[in-house]
Amino acid sequence: MPPGGGAGREAGRSAEEIAMREKTVADRERVLGPDHPETLSNRNNLAATYRTAGRIAEAIQLHEKTVAGRERVLGPNHPDTLPGADRRGNPSSGEDPRGLRACARP
Repeated sequence: MPPGGGAGREAGRSAEEIAMREKTVADRERVLGPDHPETLSNRNNLAATYRTAGRIAEAIQLHEKTVAGRERVLGPNHPDTLPGADRRGNPSSGEDPRGLRACARP
């Protein structure tokens, strides 16, 4: 195996997965609209993929956009909204169960 071959392949898969998820979100937004529950779900998946790839600032921004969309469209007590709200954490209390904000600090 060439030096760094494994890491290079992993980075390549990450980039491919991000590109695929970005295309899926764009297609869902175009066909179903930005507030459709399937679009929101795919947007959340993209945020998780950004986080896994180390793109923390983008992950936080997209995740917060998804949570706001779910709260607006589905309501604050909908089962799909509650887990998203829990993952977002409560900035005023310092809660951040997923650790997203901590990862974004220099």
